[in-house]
Amino acid sequence: MSVRSCVPREGLSDDGVAWTRIRVRRRKSIPIRSFGVLTVISRRILASWSLVAGAVLLTVRGAEADIIVAAQNFDGGAINVSTPLSSNKNDANSPAGDMFGVRNRLNRVNTFGLPFAISDDSVTAAEGNTVFAADALGLVGRNKLDSFFGAADTVNGNGPDAGVASISFSIAGFSDLTLSIDIDGMGNFEAADLFDFTYAIDGGSEQTFASFRADESASKTYRAMDSGSTPTIDDPLALVGSPTVFLDKSIAATGAFDTFTRSIRGTGSNLTLFFRATTDGSDEAFAFDNIVIRSTTQAVPEPASMVLLGIGAVGMFATMRRRAAK
Repeated sequence: MSVRSCVPREGLSDDGVAWTRIRVRRRKSIPIRSFGVLTVISRRILASWSLVAGAVLLTVRGAEADIIVAAQNFDGGAINVSTPLSSNKNDANSPAGDMFGVRNRLNRVNTFGLPFAISDDSVTAAEGNTVFAADALGLVGRNKLDSFFGAADTVNGNGPDAGVASISFSIAGFSDLTLSIDIDGMGNFEAADLFDFTYAIDGGSEQTFASFRADESASKTYRAMDSGSTPTIDDPLALVGSPTVFLDKSIAATGAFDTFTRSIRGTGSNLTLFFRATTDGSDEAFAFDNIVIRSTTQAVPEPASMVLLGIGAVGMFATMRRRAAK
């Protein structure tokens, strides 16, 4: 979970659903610990975390709270994941320069390091790579050290040409849901390159979260590489339905991606997120991280949870009485 200072951009997709892209300016990590029903309150009561009916609730200075119903950050921060991430391609068998799976800059998955299209090696090389001062292509640099899901050159003989990954989350008891995913993309793409996120609730029909296609009539100047250079590359990826929204590389100073958020249609017990990618080329890279499902409507706690909450309230009241008596 992160607290961010953001500048939102909003628009309307081709299917009439509002979306929001948030450009991250600063990120501060906040650890989340869950032990049954837990509330952590600072001395000044600036913020409190509660685990209520399986969801993490954040309240800050009395502001309206968002409930984090489910999440996956690929670094052990899973919340309410009902079916783990799976894929139709074994990333450990990917040839050099290819990727479809979860990795980071610090560890190799096979004898190769990160694909050059994924890794910015202009100042510091990812494990298994070498420093290349003139590097002008790479999504993640020296300050993106956590894990993420990347896709590069899926048409490589390692399984199907089209990579498909999925993960399911428990959303039972919640409504008014939103889904957020941090997404970046960089390179010279073609019309045949496809990147799609869809979701389905309880096995129902799939709904579009976001799709990205090459704009072969455009060029884009990307954010700075670690070296400070700002490469301009033809045929960037654009958000379908919002052609002026192009994907970018991570922010060099923080490693942060851009966050895309949109409302979820419907509710139920389980939400399955699908990611499909077809990309054929060594100069194309796509990555995502930090999947978060939120709700502004709190689930009704189960009887057992109500009992635990009651016990916690009694304990807190007793503590306050003892302190007042001293």
